[in-house]
This record gives sequence, structure tokens and C-alpha cells, in this order.
Amino acid sequence: MTLTLSIKYGKSTHQIEFAEDAGVLAVMQDVEKLTGVPVRHQKLISQGKVLDAASTLKASKVKGGSKLMLMASGSQTQVLQTTTTSHPGVT
Repeated sequence: MTLTLSIKYGKSTHQIEFAEDAGVLAVMQDVEKLTGVPVRHQKLISQGKVLDAASTLKASKVKGGSKLMLMASGSQTQVLQTTTTSHPGVT
């Protein structure tokens, strides 16, 4: 069975589809492609609980039409700031 999920991150919402037996890690990898947030900095939250990357959507009780919230760790913010900072003396 295919599940359609809504991923909310900041002001944007992304729709993705996965089989119910897909791993949460596979979802996180797709979310990285959509948002640019590396898997290691992601927390996907469903019904107030952080999803375990080693689990499946079915085992995590994620159903079709579910809305998942993406939270990026503070390290992601630091990575973005580091990559956008100019370096004096570099032309």
C-alpha cells in the first residue's frame, strides 16, 4: 500500500509517497533531497513523537495522509552559516 505524506519544514510543505513498509531512513533521505537538510541533522516528528530512523513507517504507525514535521538540529544552522560566510583575502 502506498502512503502519501506531507512533510512540513519551515513555511513549506512537501508531498511524498512511500510504501507503508518503507524505512524511516528512506523517507529522511528523500527529505534531504527536497529540503537540503542532511539526514544526520533531521528529526521527523509524527503525532508528537520523533520517528526512529531504524524503523519502518508501518511500525511507527504512520498512515496515509499523515503530516510529518521536520526539525533541523542546531548543527544544520551552523553548517548553513559556515557555507555562506565570506572569507577575507579570498577572491
